[in-house]
Amino acid sequence: FTGYLDPDFKEWGANQPSGPTKREKVVVYEMRRDARFAEMFASLSPDLDKLCLTQSQIIRFCIEHSAKLHKEGYATFFLFKVKTEKGSEYFVAHVFVVMQRLEAHVYRFGYSNVWYAFNHSRVVAPQL
Repeated sequence: FTGYLDPDFKEWGANQPSGPTKREKVVVYEMRRDARFAEMFASLSPDLDKLCLTQSQIIRFCIEHSAKLHKEGYATFFLFKVKTEKGSEYFVAHVFVVMQRLEAHVYRFGYSNVWYAFNHSRVVAPQL
C-alpha cells in the first residue's frame, strides 16, 4: 500500500498475519443503495464468516486485480475477521486508489457511517 496504510490496523490489533490461505473465487459487487457495513454484508449472506477474506487474500486481490479496485478515492470494501484481546472481531478494509497509489483504511464492522450508493462503492466477497 504505497499511498497510505491506516495505523489503526496495528492500533486495533487488526494486522495479524494469517496462515497459508487458498485461492478464493470472489465476486465484486457494486452498491445500488445507501448502506452501513452491517446492511451491506448482510444483503450478501446472514453468515458473516462466509463473507470474510484473510488479509493475505485481500492483498493478493489488490495486486492481481487492481483494475477492479475503485479509482479516485471511492471505496472497495473487504470484510475480515481477527482474534483480538476482546475475542474475535470483524473489520472492514476500505481500499482505494488515488493518483495511482494504493491506500488502505480499516473500520470496525459496527461503524455506523452510511456509505452512499451514488459513489458506486464496491464490495468484494467470496463466491458463495
